[in-house]
Amino acid sequence: MLFSTLSAIIFPLGVFGSAQVNFYWDANCQDYAGTNYAQLGGPAVGGPAGASSMLFVTSDSCFDTCGPNLLFCKNSECNAYDIAGNFGDCKHFTNGVWAAESCGCL
Repeated sequence: MLFSTLSAIIFPLGVFGSAQVNFYWDANCQDYAGTNYAQLGGPAVGGPAGASSMLFVTSDSCFDTCGPNLLFCKNSECNAYDIAGNFGDCKHFTNGVWAAESCGCL
């Protein structure tokens, strides 16, 4: 019990089981705005209000051969998205940026 309490204090819970996504104020991923963590199979996460681009820094592993899928979401529901080809690929949308991560073949 003590170990789990200490680990939650030392390591934020969002860091485990998630993909790190960096958000930027500009359209070319140069002016850093903040970081968020997209949980595997969880809802889409956004950056700070006003962020206009993003890129994936890290991701989880999947047990199948088709993932992980790193999704550049075009809306907060992530029902329209582009798939990141590589870490560090920058993506810009005019109406906001959200990210999600999933396993499985798309």
